[in-house]
Amino acid sequence: MKLLIITDNRFWRQSLGSHQRIFKLISYLKQFAEVTIYYIGKPTVEDKLLIKQLSLTIIISADLTKHTFSISDLFNFLLSRMKLAVKKIKKNIFTGGNEFQPELEHYVKYDEMGKLRAFLINKYFDATIIEYIRMSYLLHITKEKSLKNLIDTHDISYLRNLVFSQNSAQDDLKIAKRQELKIVNQFDATIAIQKEDKATYLHEGVNKVIYAPHAVDFVKLNADSNKTLRLGFLGSSMSSNVDGINWFLHEIFPLVEDQDIEVYIAGSVCKQVESNHPKVIILGFVDNLTDYYQSIDISINPIRFGSGLKIKSVESICHNRPIISTDFGIEGMPTEEEDIPFIIANHTDEWVATLHKCLAIETRKLLVSYCYKYATRFYSTDASYIELNNFLYEP
Repeated sequence: MKLLIITDNRFWRQSLGSHQRIFKLISYLKQFAEVTIYYIGKPTVEDKLLIKQLSLTIIISADLTKHTFSISDLFNFLLSRMKLAVKKIKKNIFTGGNEFQPELEHYVKYDEMGKLRAFLINKYFDATIIEYIRMSYLLHITKEKSLKNLIDTHDISYLRNLVFSQNSAQDDLKIAKRQELKIVNQFDATIAIQKEDKATYLHEGVNKVIYAPHAVDFVKLNADSNKTLRLGFLGSSMSSNVDGINWFLHEIFPLVEDQDIEVYIAGSVCKQVESNHPKVIILGFVDNLTDYYQSIDISINPIRFGSGLKIKSVESICHNRPIISTDFGIEGMPTEEEDIPFIIANHTDEWVATLHKCLAIETRKLLVSYCYKYATRFYSTDASYIELNNFLYEP
């Protein structure tokens, strides 16, 4: 089987949840398929060094210069002097002159469409996966070159946009419900990262939806018997992370700072952490996730808004580290199990009570003991990709 994955995500860095999500998906698919990754963007020197270390076929669009267009197209392009006219002609040049009316016009890169169209000459794939709905315009190019075309959504964008707007936070993608549903229905299948997303898409009439959560190999780290309760927060500089950790540090931690508790913060969120407390340790970017999780006892995820599956919550449990979280922090994670490796705390009094409870080493060990069963049932490779695998191989 020949698979094409198109992305603008620098997944080889493996420093963000989105990186981990795509890297793991590719690692799984390459076990049974010939995978070609088409990356749209310009990697840094450091990126290229990381790419060389991977046993993957990665085509970098920035290295491609060939486009497909006719002499008459080029002549018309050169005659144009107005910016609007240039855009219209480029649209005709790089889309092959066919009718093309994208839903997210401001995200369309016509030069990139031309490069991809040229690259795909005399190439055919059994399936193509396009990462993120903002890249959906490339379906116009791949649909004639691939038997099956899938969109990996990572999130329901219009719901995410609504949640961020309600909390006066900026979201990168502005999209209406009507637009998103029209886009995903153009694909042969839509990949949803959580069951709730799949149910929503199906309810809204989306044709084919595949549930494929983030998969993580379980790492059985030891549960230390330190008297000090070491809390950890790992996150990007996304507004929901910045808001959540600063809310915790300002509203929750002062109520328990006299206890034997430390807070370890890692990731790009560190640049916007508002604390000089001696018990708050700012780690910055961490190279090794296993070492980071070994240095803490329990993860916290105090975010107060957001949508979609939180990769860091899944990874924490799969590193044998339970979680104290708001409802938002474990959204999309199954809660029907009797022994779940997380405690939900939404309000100040719940956080304080839970932190006092977790000061007891036996409580921590009990929560840790729930991690393996939960992780292997819901987030092992086999559990995560069974629907995707079935779809790719069905006639």
